[in-house]
Amino acid sequence: MILIVDDKPENIFSLEVTLQSKGFKTDAALSGEEALKKSLKNDYALIILDVQMPEMDGFEVAETLTGINKTKDIPIIFLTAVNKEKKFIAKGYASGGIDYIAKPVDPDILLLKVKTFYRLYEQTSTLQKMQKDLQKEVTQRKLAQEQLKLKFEEVNSILESLPQIAFTLDGKGTIEFVNQEWLKYSPNIASCPVIHPDDQGVLDTWSLHQELFEPFEKEIRLKKLHANSYRYHLLKMTPVFKQNNEIKWVGTLTDIDERKQLEKKKDEFLSVASHELKTPLTSIKAFSQIALRAMQDINEHKAYAYISKVKEQSEKLQSLVEDLLDISTVAS
Repeated sequence: MILIVDDKPENIFSLEVTLQSKGFKTDAALSGEEALKKSLKNDYALIILDVQMPEMDGFEVAETLTGINKTKDIPIIFLTAVNKEKKFIAKGYASGGIDYIAKPVDPDILLLKVKTFYRLYEQTSTLQKMQKDLQKEVTQRKLAQEQLKLKFEEVNSILESLPQIAFTLDGKGTIEFVNQEWLKYSPNIASCPVIHPDDQGVLDTWSLHQELFEPFEKEIRLKKLHANSYRYHLLKMTPVFKQNNEIKWVGTLTDIDERKQLEKKKDEFLSVASHELKTPLTSIKAFSQIALRAMQDINEHKAYAYISKVKEQSEKLQSLVEDLLDISTVAS
């Protein structure tokens, strides 16, 4: 919208007719004070300002507008029927005007100037809006990065407090953070712990999961610094997706060697129990069957009933032992 400022209503009317005929929206002010109030309240793309006005002339209005942050970038065209000398023209430009036109005004020339300044104002406004949006986006990105940084610092603090080995990797697999437990297996952050020769294939398997951004879990044997033996660890790797689509990996290595030893002892026990329990039960069952066949002619005798009971109970006990061993094997 264009603001027309003139103390004479007929001049305002003439300009409004000219501008509105070309599709421009206009507003009017009959004094400098009214122009200032409207400029603070409304948004204008251009101000056409008469120089010769009572109380507050056009130069004073322009100087005030250019000193206000909201209105300082509004282009101002001065119109004058009296002050045509060079010194007044210079004063007009010095007070913030971008053009100085003497009356009577050629409508065609005025329209060309208005279109040019209007277009420049729109382009400037668009650029300023883009700049503000860009600044806002940069601020939001910085804030998001700062928040993400704090979150990862919090994660690192949590990882540092864990009793197992903990570490983080970037998207390429480069180590970024390790806790103190790591340094019990490796001399520094850049070196990986010593892996058992038979477990080296785990790294190749992990590479496939890394490409697919899939969680990874595998048992692996590691050797502590200055130790001669390897200990079983459970390796877990979890991808963490950042806001800018970057990937980080959080990994843990939990010592499960004692559990593995207990599982080994349990397997040994099951093997022994399978033999030690089944063998006598099989013998009892077999001998009771032989005794029953031998006593077929006296099956009315009490002894026959007792031996039948022994055979029946031994079969039940053998079934229970086999079920127990089967359950233990599945659980292991």
